[in-house]
Amino acid sequence: MIVSHDLTNSGAPRVVVEMAKTLEKEGYFVVITSPEDGPLAKELQSLGFNVIIDSLLLKMGESVLSFARNFDLIIANTVVTWPIVKQLDPVVPVLWYIHEVELVSDLADKFPDCAKILHDAANIVGVSDYAIEHIKNIEVIRLDDWKPVFLNFNAKTIREINSYCLLSDHMNIGKVKIFFWQQCNILHRNIAKNSNSVFLVEH
Repeated sequence: MIVSHDLTNSGAPRVVVEMAKTLEKEGYFVVITSPEDGPLAKELQSLGFNVIIDSLLLKMGESVLSFARNFDLIIANTVVTWPIVKQLDPVVPVLWYIHEVELVSDLADKFPDCAKILHDAANIVGVSDYAIEHIKNIEVIRLDDWKPVFLNFNAKTIREINSYCLLSDHMNIGKVKIFFWQQCNILHRNIAKNSNSVFLVEH
């Protein structure tokens, strides 16, 4: 299950579309959930994906927990989805894909629970070493023991990813990041849930 904070035709939700397509190609059954409807919902549905709009998705209700238990893996897209990580990480394998930098600090300052889950989450994926260092340097938590795991993609792999569709330079970088999710079936079996892991997807 992929959790998106919205389905507008903007950067992070567009990554959700490409992520879903890649995961489906790898044999996953993908469901996309969001608290807000948007134009990408119809696009995803036209591609054959199940899309669920639930205004309570990030409110940590019992119905969300019950539904999430049906999935082998939850992908939380952007730091804004921190409530879903807080609720589900102790119960279901969760990969938290954080694109942002300054917004991480803003939310951590505003919501102490967000800061705490940035420390407690089992698996965080950062888009760059700068983003990861920013997470580690949030003052309200100590992450000195976190060790980034580097996933290196060779030139052939990058060419294959970029050939999936015509995208801007920014989104081509995004495709390299998205390729990470092809490995998620291996990761969620091999990463111990009782240890903190931070991932940097190199490009």
